[in-house]
Amino acid sequence: MIDLHQVLARLSKERPIFHSEADFQHAIAWRLHQENTTASVRLEYPVTALLQSDGIGTAEPTAHVDVWMRSGTETTILELKYLTNKLKLTLDEEPFALKGHAAQDVRCYDVFKDVVRLERLVEKVPGSVGYVCVVTNDAIYWKPPGHSRSCFKDAFRMHDNLLISGTLAWGIGAAPGTIKNREQCLVLNGEYTACWGDYSNFPGERNGRFQYLLLGPITRTAGTANK
Repeated sequence: MIDLHQVLARLSKERPIFHSEADFQHAIAWRLHQENTTASVRLEYPVTALLQSDGIGTAEPTAHVDVWMRSGTETTILELKYLTNKLKLTLDEEPFALKGHAAQDVRCYDVFKDVVRLERLVEKVPGSVGYVCVVTNDAIYWKPPGHSRSCFKDAFRMHDNLLISGTLAWGIGAAPGTIKNREQCLVLNGEYTACWGDYSNFPGERNGRFQYLLLGPITRTAGTANK
């Protein structure tokens, strides 16, 4: 089993920042290829048939996972998220202009939806393990809320040291427009602890600190993600 924490640590030295989620996906796939030259590494690998074969079905007409790596009898499946706050800088004469994604609650929903998807996939693929990896420079994701009052999005938080498990559902007060196409509850088979780690830092830059979250390994017994 590959150590993705170490992979990310090495990647951060040469790619401390990415232009987009697609750029992040390509960079990590290339790093995996460099470090596992006999493995097959694929981007946007189709999994519609696998998801439909479990009898649960999928609302997605064409479902893909971000990275699919096959090495011998082992398969590593990755879903990647690059959730950014506004940041402009130039690194080695290369300009970067990151957009502010905002809508953190629905983006957390999408992260956990990826976990549910990978839990289903590893049940169908012998010798497989899954990971959901998030890289962000938006502290809202890793910092706990600064208040104790309940909120409609409480189930879809992923701040540091939070235990994530069971059925995740929107609370009272969730606006239909906010949760459009994300109304369905998400049911996790495993338990996952959100353990955030340092990815990179650009001192003096607003939103210049990047953290990463790795949820996994997701296996047939869906274990706990700890760093």
